[in-house]
Amino acid sequence: MTGACEVRSPCRPLYEGDEKLLRESSALGPSIGRAFLVLALSVEVAMNDYPVLYPKWQPQLKAATNETDPTKRLQRILEVEGVLWRRLNRILGSRSHRAEVHAIEDAMDDLEALKRITSQSRAS
Repeated sequence: MTGACEVRSPCRPLYEGDEKLLRESSALGPSIGRAFLVLALSVEVAMNDYPVLYPKWQPQLKAATNETDPTKRLQRILEVEGVLWRRLNRILGSRSHRAEVHAIEDAMDDLEALKRITSQSRAS
């Protein structure tokens, strides 16, 4: 691990997959590359800073957002989207699951952005 603070806030050390992520995002050009990097790292920070509240889908979400290979990342995104839709269909309308419904909606928004950026990186 090497230290890196210029790209992230809050600062944290670089991990093995980060080097590939930095190369991949740089190859996309300044605007798309920066957007990809910021999104991937913000999702990673969010996933790592909070406890697993929803074990039915949060581990799959974390695996998708932490995947460094673009082809595998898209596959993992599609898999977790299926898990999220199935879970949402089960709990939608339940007053006791409102927080989880909102968390799923946020996760789906993040995955959609990550999927779009990952697709653009594969096309480059």
